[in-house]
Amino acid sequence: MNRDLPDPTGKWRDDELLRELHVRRGWSAPDIARYFEAPKHTVEDELDERGLDAGGENPPTRGFAAKVWRQSIAEKRKEAAHGD
Repeated sequence: MNRDLPDPTGKWRDDELLRELHVRRGWSAPDIARYFEAPKHTVEDELDERGLDAGGENPPTRGFAAKVWRQSIAEKRKEAAHGD
């Protein structure tokens, strides 16, 4: 097993593990759900409860909306990384 990946049979609801995977590594809720074989909605709920939800699965890709979305995600990740 890759040493950089968490144990897929482990407890994925750990605050620090979710912060590492979602905020620092950029894993989406579906990525985490697939890796740990957990329901996607449960992972989304856990991220949301911790204030780690970084946005929807279909963000804007062009124009002003995309720029605003990218800025808001960057701010959320910065805040989450610092524990604010």
